[in-house]
Amino acid sequence: MNFEFEIVPALIVLVCVLAAWLAVHRMRALGKKDLPDLRKVVEGVALVVVVVAALVVGRAAESMQFCCIISGCMKCLASCTR
Repeated sequence: MNFEFEIVPALIVLVCVLAAWLAVHRMRALGKKDLPDLRKVVEGVALVVVVVAALVVGRAAESMQFCCIISGCMKCLASCTR
């Protein structure tokens, strides 16, 4: 088992799923709080950006392209094109 190409992407996907889940949880809780409307909108937009970024990074890690970009080795880049 290769740590760089199997374990690291799995850990990245898990962290991204956790970050997306926490952001969605916060968005749902935000609607129930008594806060100014502007703060709710700004925080909601920031949380949407966090969710989208987490999903994009998680998907890239899942397809091993993330590791290819980090390592930059030609062997890895050739194996990423599956």
